[in-house]
Order: sequence, then C-alpha cells, then structure tokens
Amino acid sequence: MKFEYVLLLTKNALNETDIQLKLQRMDIDVFCTTHFSDGIEFSKRFSQLLGKHWLVILSETLSDNEVEEIAEKLNGRITMIRKMDSPPKVERLEKMKNQGIKDWIPCAATIEDFHELFAVTQSTVTIEEEQDLVGKQNIAVLYRLTKIERDFINKLFEAKGEVLSREELAQDLWKSNESKSLDSSKAQLSMITKNINKKVGELFKYGIMIQTVWGRGYRLTDEVLRNYYI
Repeated sequence: MKFEYVLLLTKNALNETDIQLKLQRMDIDVFCTTHFSDGIEFSKRFSQLLGKHWLVILSETLSDNEVEEIAEKLNGRITMIRKMDSPPKVERLEKMKNQGIKDWIPCAATIEDFHELFAVTQSTVTIEEEQDLVGKQNIAVLYRLTKIERDFINKLFEAKGEVLSREELAQDLWKSNESKSLDSSKAQLSMITKNINKKVGELFKYGIMIQTVWGRGYRLTDEVLRNYYI
C-alpha cells in the first residue's frame, strides 16, 4: 500500500511549512489543518470515496490529551504517526502503540527519514485494516464511482479550489484534441458532475462536492475546501 495523501493535524499551520515542502517533493499531497474534527472526517470520507490511502501526522504542537482524543477516533481506520521534538521514552512509545499510533518522526526529519519510515509503516498495514478503511457501508458507494468520475474528482482535487475549464478537463480526461471529439467530451462533463454530486451526497455532509462555475468550468465547493491549508 502506498500513501497518496498526508493529513497534518496541528495547532499552527506555519509551523509545518518545512515538513509540507519535503512531503510534496516526495509527490505526496499534504493537507494541513488546525480544525481537528473536520480534518479527521475529511480524511476518512475521502479515503472511502476515492479508495486513496491516507497517513495522518500528529504535530508536536498538539498536547498528549489532544493526541489521545484524535487517536481514539482514528484507531484502526487510518495510519497515524507522531511528530516529536525528541525521541520518546519506552513508556511513552508503548502508550502511543496502544493508541494505534504506528511510529514517530523527528521534527527535523529529512526526506530520507520519511522514505524509511514509510517503508516500515506501510509494511505493517494488514489486509484487515484496509478492509476496515473502506467499511461495508461504503463499499457500494466506492464501486459505484466509475473510473472517469474518480479521475474527474482527482483533477479538481489537484486544482486546490481553482476553476478548471471544460476544455482542460476534457483534454485531460479523454485526451481530446480534435474539435469534434473535444465538443463531445465537454458535453459529457455536465452529466458526470451531476452523477458525482448525487453519489457523493449520500456519503458527505456537504450535499454536493463539485460546483459548476457558469461560463468558466468546475471546481470543488467552498464547503470541501474550507478550513484546509493545502
């Protein structure tokens, strides 16, 4: 299993600039938020919807009590590691393991440190944990999304709230270059948007996920993007 997204929970987003840059250099999308409840729900629901694998990093700015509360909500569902100023003592490390926190990483971790950590952490994820990540209730939703619908969502996700034009989406999704083919592909985007919003509405509290910006294209809704530092 390869981690595709990292959710970084912190009390100070500016404190996480260095680690975000390092992870992005590893081609990992990083989402940093100070809104713990929203961030937790965000990671769980998107992993269920897109079949993507998330890693949650718990910042050193969080208190032990906050980490315990967060870990209780995520234990057994999403892989967690703790960012720390110094190596934890044996007793604290054991407590972290019992909370479901897989490992720890120093604040000054290098890209090589992350590669090594990910190799170890990913190898410990069991089949049962992957099955639990999706959950029986959401398997139907996961498989009702077609490949083109997943690709469409991913393109908007990568745009980080910016509007993507119909032309750009059509070219990316169908590799449409010829005028006739491009027009046909653009015409399908409206139906795909409607289908995605209908399906996602059953799983997400946002109601809709994709907003049509008339005359310009499509973007993720403000509700999805709100409170996240991407």
